[in-house]
Amino acid sequence: MGELHAYASTQFGIVDCFGQPNVLAARARGVIVDPTGVPLSGALVTMTGEGGSNFETKSDSDGHWSLMAPPGHYIFRVKMDAFAGPEIGLDIHRDVTNIIRPKELKVLIGLQGMFCPWVTTNDAKFKYEIAENKKRLEESAKKNATQE
Repeated sequence: MGELHAYASTQFGIVDCFGQPNVLAARARGVIVDPTGVPLSGALVTMTGEGGSNFETKSDSDGHWSLMAPPGHYIFRVKMDAFAGPEIGLDIHRDVTNIIRPKELKVLIGLQGMFCPWVTTNDAKFKYEIAENKKRLEESAKKNATQE
């Protein structure tokens, strides 16, 4: 397995977004959603390997994507107009545990100044983050309504 790196987020604005450590996955596949959990179609997914190999695809109408990348260390990026996408280290590594229970990557796209982009394979963390984002949006809407 490669070295552990943290890559700076492409998010700028009010919210400080810090680099996320490498993510480990058995396969290069997942789903891309906005901060509230709505699947995003047409997001560009790229993976660049240490040897310069490059893999690229777009998310489908349900936000799902898949790439046939061999095991190794990659820089994983997601880009979509009007959103801040993550740029992280991704280690594709197959072992007994993740072959039996392969997890897909869950990618939350950020909104400039409000939500940081984020990648995980943990369903509970993914659902929690979406619920927190929805709560922050509701609180922001209430605050803006009382200021008018």
